[in-house]
This record gives sequence, C-alpha cells and structure tokens, in this order.
Amino acid sequence: MSIKIAGAVSLCLILFSSGVLAHGGGGGGTTSKSNTPSVSHQKSDTQVALDNYREGLKNLETASSLEQKAGRSGSERKAAKHLKKANKQYGKAKRKFAKAIEHEPQLYQAHSRMGYARHQTGDYEGALKSYDIALRLKPRNAQIIGDRAQSHLALGRLAEVQSAHQQLQKLDRSAAADLKDKMLAWQKTSDGDKPHSGEASIAQFD
Repeated sequence: MSIKIAGAVSLCLILFSSGVLAHGGGGGGTTSKSNTPSVSHQKSDTQVALDNYREGLKNLETASSLEQKAGRSGSERKAAKHLKKANKQYGKAKRKFAKAIEHEPQLYQAHSRMGYARHQTGDYEGALKSYDIALRLKPRNAQIIGDRAQSHLALGRLAEVQSAHQQLQKLDRSAAADLKDKMLAWQKTSDGDKPHSGEASIAQFD
C-alpha cells in the first residue's frame, strides 16, 4: 500500500485552505496591537489537525524505511530490531492521526492513513473500521477501496475483495490490476489456515 505523502498533503492543503484562512483572519476593520499576539499564536482546529496529520505521515515514512532495512538485514536479530522500531513508529502515527481526527473528523485522509497504520500492525478489523469511515467521506476513492480490500484479504474474506476489485475496474483499472496481483500472491502464500473459499476464481478476474 502506497503512502503517497506528497499527494495527501496537497489534498489537505486544498481541502482546508479556506478554513485556515477563515480561522486566522480578523474580519474587517482595524485590529489593535494588543490583540495581535493572541490571534497570531492561536491555532484553529483545522491547523492542529493538519499539523498532526503531517506528523503522522512522517511516522509512516520512517516505519516504511525501517521495514525495508529489516528486509535487507543479514540477520534475524537485526531484522527484529528494525521491525520493533517500525512498530513504534506506527504507534506514534496512530496517535497523531487520532489527534487529527479529534480536531477535524471530516479529514478522510487521516481516517485512511489510520487504517493503513492499523493494518501494518496486524489490527485488520480496526483497519476496516477506519477505512469504512474514510469511504463514507470519500466513497469513490480508489486508494481507500484498494487498501480496505487488502485488510479483507488478510482476513481471507475473498468475497469482499472481489467486490472491491469490481469497483476498481470501473474507477481505476491500474488499481484493480494491482489488487489482483496481491490476491494471487496471497493465494500462493496461503498457509492453509486462511479460508480458501473462492480462491480458484482469483486468476479468472478480469
């Protein structure tokens, strides 16, 4: 799942630029000098949300880098050390996204990235809850649909994954192809404990 930090931040800036200005502006007339300090140092809920969202994205980026180091490390001990650090970064990211959501509940990007952080730490049910909220706010977002499908896939729920694949076929065929690849990879690495119902049909997806 791609983090897409630059794109997400730019989306937030576009989404909330008017809100930031509305909270930060003084409204007409002359503002006395005595009032200036309190206005300039006070952040709006939108600004606090965006700051926390950005910090959370940085935590995700750091976690991803640590996971890559774990994959390249030459020993299990070093890999475990990097993964432990990555897990801590995901924990920090979740706290930052929770703070962002607290101040701006309509920030669908924060709900989406919360889902990603939860998925990466094995909380697939929690991830689905976050993705569900994000999709209620942004129903036709291909990245959220694809990421949510991967949490369903981790739980072996192929009917839900197939439904997401059909949605993506209409919205973003590249995302649909990426999801199909992940489904095929899941099928190959299935350890026998996951539900197998419908597995044979994966390769037949258009």
